[in-house]
Amino acid sequence: MRTWLNTTTDEIEKIRTKLGDRYAGTFDGVPQHTTRTSAVAIAKVAAAAGADLLVAVGGLVGSVARYWLGGAVQRVGGDVFPAGTLAVNVLGSLFIGLVMTLSLERGLVNDDTRILLTTGFCGGFTTMSTFSWETLALLREDQWLLALANTSVTLLACLAAVWLGIAVARTL
Repeated sequence: MRTWLNTTTDEIEKIRTKLGDRYAGTFDGVPQHTTRTSAVAIAKVAAAAGADLLVAVGGLVGSVARYWLGGAVQRVGGDVFPAGTLAVNVLGSLFIGLVMTLSLERGLVNDDTRILLTTGFCGGFTTMSTFSWETLALLREDQWLLALANTSVTLLACLAAVWLGIAVARTL
């Protein structure tokens, strides 16, 4: 792992040139021989890398959070009902509603943070959150038939896909 301590001015300038204007200020004030920690360096590079890395980091954290929270809820609730999955799906749906509204309607969450938290974290935590957001968006736009179609087709297609996956796996 590289730190700013062993990153030369020429290397920083090459990164600046490659990234272009969008991230022009990312490395401002980073001298050739600084004592910044690796964590700060990683954060700077992550910001410079753009949406792909934000999605990857958010997905990593979301997946681990799903594993921990879903497992904890399931252990408490027993194995009769998939309470862990329900809990993460409902919590993820609540979270995406908060983040998207704070971002798109209130302007309190910037684009990079929104990508990190929704596509990244919620994508790793649960895909149910995106499905819920998109279905509610259709309902808010008075597209009741499309919302019903989205809900019905998603449920039926996903159940059918799981069944098909099981059937294919059993033939292998």
